[in-house]
Amino acid sequence: MIYNNYIINSDEDGLSNATETAAPESTEKSYGAKIGNKTLIALANISLGIIEIPKNIIIVTNRTNLLYGLTGGTGLGVLNTAGRISVGLLDLLTFPLPTQPIARPVYPWNQYLDVYTSYNDMFVMDYQSESMLGKETLSICANISQSNAKNYQPYLPFCS
Repeated sequence: MIYNNYIINSDEDGLSNATETAAPESTEKSYGAKIGNKTLIALANISLGIIEIPKNIIIVTNRTNLLYGLTGGTGLGVLNTAGRISVGLLDLLTFPLPTQPIARPVYPWNQYLDVYTSYNDMFVMDYQSESMLGKETLSICANISQSNAKNYQPYLPFCS
């Protein structure tokens, strides 16, 4: 018998012992956590997008030379600053829709001097396919053979 994450076993003498079980973990965040995280990312991108300018100056200088770093890095930083602020405004306006982050790295300070900022597709919903599509739809997708997958792809875009 399981009671409050404990398994209670009775042995032959009628004595019982309890062993603790692990609580079931949910891998998907709640709706409130998703939109709260999206709002925080939006505010960080709006307020701290300006740090893209020194970031890109340093990255371009380290990869090329000082002259190109000051000119090209500044230009790239200004473009990425405008991109971060625009993405932040878009995320703030659409915060009720739980979408995946557009800018990579997600926060301006993540991997600061390691990678250039890139931008993903917009409005990619953040959900697990089984919870939104249902088991019936996933079983239909599983039954489509690999040879016919190309024929059904325009009609079943969620089977990927």
